[in-house]
Amino acid sequence: MRLFAVLVAFLIPVNSAIAQVPTIEREALIALYNATDGANWDTNSNWRNGGDTGFNDLGTECSWTGVVCAGGTNVTNLTLDLNKLSGSIPPELGNLSSLTDLSLALNQLSGSIPPELGSLSSLMTLDLYYSQLSGSIPPELGRLSNLQRLYLQGNQLSGSIPPELGNLSSLQYLNLEKNRLSGSIPAELGNLSSLQSLQLKINNLSGSIPAELGNLSSLTMFSLTLNKLSGSIPPELGNLSSLWTLHLSSNKLSGSIPAELGNLSYLRDLRLDSNNLSGSIPAELGNLSNVHHLYLASNKLSGSIPAELRNLSSLAMLLLTSNELSGSIPPELGNLSSLEILNLESNKLSGSIPPELENISRLQFLSLYDNQLSGEIPLELMNLRSLRELHICKNSLFTKDAVLQAWLDSLEPGWDACQAEGTERFFFYWIEIAAHNEGQAGSVWRTDVVTRNTSSSPAVTEYTLHTASGDHKLTGSTLGPAAQGIYEDIVGLMGVDGKGALEIWSNRTLKVASRIYNQTDDGTFGQYVRAYAAGEEISAGETVELLGLRQQEDVFRTNISVTNTSEFSATVMVELFRTDGAMLHSYFLNVPAGMVVQDPEPFDRRANSPDLGWGYAMVSVTSGSGILTSASVIDSRTNDATTVLMMR
Repeated sequence: MRLFAVLVAFLIPVNSAIAQVPTIEREALIALYNATDGANWDTNSNWRNGGDTGFNDLGTECSWTGVVCAGGTNVTNLTLDLNKLSGSIPPELGNLSSLTDLSLALNQLSGSIPPELGSLSSLMTLDLYYSQLSGSIPPELGRLSNLQRLYLQGNQLSGSIPPELGNLSSLQYLNLEKNRLSGSIPAELGNLSSLQSLQLKINNLSGSIPAELGNLSSLTMFSLTLNKLSGSIPPELGNLSSLWTLHLSSNKLSGSIPAELGNLSYLRDLRLDSNNLSGSIPAELGNLSNVHHLYLASNKLSGSIPAELRNLSSLAMLLLTSNELSGSIPPELGNLSSLEILNLESNKLSGSIPPELENISRLQFLSLYDNQLSGEIPLELMNLRSLRELHICKNSLFTKDAVLQAWLDSLEPGWDACQAEGTERFFFYWIEIAAHNEGQAGSVWRTDVVTRNTSSSPAVTEYTLHTASGDHKLTGSTLGPAAQGIYEDIVGLMGVDGKGALEIWSNRTLKVASRIYNQTDDGTFGQYVRAYAAGEEISAGETVELLGLRQQEDVFRTNISVTNTSEFSATVMVELFRTDGAMLHSYFLNVPAGMVVQDPEPFDRRANSPDLGWGYAMVSVTSGSGILTSASVIDSRTNDATTVLMMR
């Protein structure tokens, strides 16, 4: 009989359904269930039987939800995170002597962490994060010699960090962020030779950063952001040779930035912003070839921006906002080919904007706001094709280029009006076509331009004719207040035989009129051509009409002109119609930047309707911006021309 019993015992498999854990461990599990309202957990399968007799039978514990046993004899894992536990953690959990993983995170617990958890000598992971726990961190946790991961973040823990945590020789991850911890950081944490991540941000920690933390040679993540730490940054942090992330933002740190931080060759993210740091930016930071984010904003840093930062080939974000930096912007910053955000606002930077910034092809955000920059804005900035946001107000910057003006207006409307008092402003106007050439049927075309200064100060003017062979300039005379400038045959005054789009700039507001006319022995036959101020052009998706066009062989002819005032080429679609609305023909014109394209007699040459009579055209911008268009209806018997302006 005894032999039979032995054989039966041998043949019964040891599994979680029938093996019994020690009574003291079963009682610990039941205590947790009762203390945390187990009846209302999200999942509590197999903990209780279906009747009123209470918990399931002895030997079923390892099948209870969240419970894992080793060999069916001892509880090794207890995982009930995100399971709507409420109430306090019972001290009896300290009796689970074989427990390696305890996770009660993301629940609605209350009360403190039981010091009895310090008896879990086999524990490797303790997850209690975001569980509304309060009270202090028990120093007894320092006895957990096998602990590798301690996650207590996102609770309401208060008091100081126990120095006993420095005894956790196996600890790799320590996260105490987002609590109410106060006091100083224990120097004993510098003994955690296996530590890879130390996150203490968003607490009320004070005092200085212990130099001993520089001993953590395995550390890759170190965050102390949003505390009340003071004193200087220990140069010993430059010994953290494995570090990827260093966040010390939003404290009360003072003194200079240690040059030793330039030794952190693996560093990806350095954030020292929102402190009281002073002195210059160490040139050694240029050694951080792997850094992606460099935040030094909102300090009291002075001196110039080191040219050595050009070596930061991986840098995506450079924030130097709200310091006392002076000198010029280093042209070497143009080497930062990976840079996407460059913020230098609210400093004392002077000199001009370096044209080399055009090389930062990925740049999306550029702020130079509130400095002492001056001079003409470089045209090269328009090569920043990825730029989406620009801030250059509160400087002394200007441009004389209408194309650049329009580009700047598209990124920061009113940028010129918010420059420092006394900064020159410039105003731009476009006349679609100006000519000094011979035309069809023996016509001889000339253009007169009149400008009047509408301001109370002297106005300087300059005229630029954009032609296929290049630009031609004429500097106008200075106009007194309310004075008028007259330029007869302005294209001839430039020494040009041809035609093009005429751009006018001035440092004062003007009224501009022009007349293009056929000059004959008996006098002139001319037409008024309107001047457009910057911003009146049409862009992709917009359509205008040209009404009252005529085409009749040897009687009337119509030419259509399209002018591109922008810095990039554009494409327009022209649709030709009869008076009854029937479309005759449609076609596309490519208009190079700053140029005018004149399309002669499209009703005849494109729509094959030389004797159309009356008609009209629709012009739509399919790509690009800064487009002006008009038509010229010419009496073929007298070469007298009439301008047809675009109508929106």
